[in-house]
Amino acid sequence: MKKYKYKAKKGPQELIEGILAAENTDQAIDKINEMGLLPLQLAEEKDSQPRETRGAGSPFRKIGSRHILFFYRHLARMVASGIPILPALILIAQQTENEEFRGVLENLKERVRQGQPLSESMNLHSGVFNAFDVAMIRTGETAGRLEEALKRIADYRDGQEALRAKVRSAVAYPLFIAGAGFLTVVFMLIYVIPQFSKFFSDLGQDLPLVTRALIEVSRVLQSVWLIGLAGAAAAFYALRAALKNEDRRMSWDRALLRFPRLGKLALMLQISRLARTLELLLKSGIPVLMSLKIAVPVIGNSAVKKEVKDCCAVLEKGGYLSEGLRQGSLFPSFVVHLVRLGEESGKLEESMGEIAAWYEQETAESIKIMTQLLEPVMILVVGGILGLVVMAVLMPIFSMNTVVS
Repeated sequence: MKKYKYKAKKGPQELIEGILAAENTDQAIDKINEMGLLPLQLAEEKDSQPRETRGAGSPFRKIGSRHILFFYRHLARMVASGIPILPALILIAQQTENEEFRGVLENLKERVRQGQPLSESMNLHSGVFNAFDVAMIRTGETAGRLEEALKRIADYRDGQEALRAKVRSAVAYPLFIAGAGFLTVVFMLIYVIPQFSKFFSDLGQDLPLVTRALIEVSRVLQSVWLIGLAGAAAAFYALRAALKNEDRRMSWDRALLRFPRLGKLALMLQISRLARTLELLLKSGIPVLMSLKIAVPVIGNSAVKKEVKDCCAVLEKGGYLSEGLRQGSLFPSFVVHLVRLGEESGKLEESMGEIAAWYEQETAESIKIMTQLLEPVMILVVGGILGLVVMAVLMPIFSMNTVVS
């Protein structure tokens, strides 16, 4: 993301200067307009990002969400207790364990000391604080309710982290079983089966079909396992590179949404996240169109993101959000109906809260059901494969005992 230095007018006489992050010039101008300013000058900063923040947005040194949540929680408590922003930032920076995040806080502290608003200072750290955070903070500063905005951000992040934790814990056990079973089978095929193969060949005995097939698989695996590993790694990186292309990413995400059960779960996760974000933004007094534009980056699926952007285009033409959602193919009629009711009653934020609560509950229940079904299936599959390997090894031994008897 690029940095742009701007000059803009606020009111008839006041002149504002600052730096903001944007993908291109048009987006930078849109951001200036969203702040209620009239842009006069705009120039790209080639090396505008302070040294402390470069690592913060880097994918190799990403700051964990728990550090950011710690920041919002503590800052909200301090502001609510009457502590000014600058001393609060100094105290939090001293308590922060993460070196990268401490550098970010030190930079925020210096900018606030120079008189820059907290929201504008945070906007320079786009790798740490997203557009949703900045918009909420800016609204809180304007309305004089900064502690409320901070608490809402903390609660929102806490809820999103809890939802992610549910998903991770749901898939952790099945993945552990699958991984342990796979490694066990590979170990037996590469190390155990060759030992028995030598033993069986010394006996000169005719082996059962299952045993011969297993020995052949073991022989092939021993000769090509390194090539197979390299091929799997190459395929992974090729897929990762291919998904950087917007068209391929869109096709992949649409295919994911059509996948049985998992597609429905992925869509529910995206809808609940979008609805909860819009609820908080609307409650803070941010207009619908601006809230929708701010909420776009929180959506992880490209297909869902495209339909939300189409809704923005409908709103820009004077239409309604429910109309834009109805024109798409992904959002269920239940969501469209509730949004329309919210628009008609003037309580769209309440409708978004109901949608978010409904889909968060549905997501949790779906994850629970899928986990309960997946665990025994994984145990049966892994146990069946291991049983087949053991049977293939023991059948010649039993046959030999029978001959001896």
